[in-house]
Amino acid sequence: MIPSHTNFTYYAPTFKIHFPDSALFDTLFFKPEHRLEGNKETFIAGDKTIPLLTPIQIELKPLLKYNEKFAVFRLDGNRRIQIPAQFQNGKISFESNRLGKFVIQADSTPPAVIKLAISHHGARFRIYDNLSGISQYEARINGNWVLLNYDYKTGILATEKKDKNMLLQGDFLLQVTDNCGNIKTFKQKVI
Repeated sequence: MIPSHTNFTYYAPTFKIHFPDSALFDTLFFKPEHRLEGNKETFIAGDKTIPLLTPIQIELKPLLKYNEKFAVFRLDGNRRIQIPAQFQNGKISFESNRLGKFVIQADSTPPAVIKLAISHHGARFRIYDNLSGISQYEARINGNWVLLNYDYKTGILATEKKDKNMLLQGDFLLQVTDNCGNIKTFKQKVI
């Protein structure tokens, strides 16, 4: 039982959850769980239908070994919502504004880069990452930085020229990085 309007920290062998005094509307009857499911770990921290006023702090002590390349997701039905997390001294810590089911999953796969079109007029790609998400992208032509425009809804990344008369010619390089530091590089000579 976790009383509302009280700073409270719940301790268990594989996790610690801190509820600030402003987090709960009412007393919470709390029964957390920790499960191993194949190559991922699942932590259940309360019922997702119980609202929180302010975020809670969660610190997980995973049983599986992780390096810097992992992602934490809160599961909401069929949706997976990534949560920014820190990994330090074998512990994973993050904040959440919702209770529910959290999954830690290793991510060593680089993002996907699909060439749609590339010519001296410009370049278009579809980029996506099915786990931790896209962190950054950068393009260069002959070592010079190229302006890019990214549409989050479609995943389309396209070059954008300030000078419409300037042609995209030479050695083209595109690097796309996900939130776990995995990098996908695309290179092509544009004539």
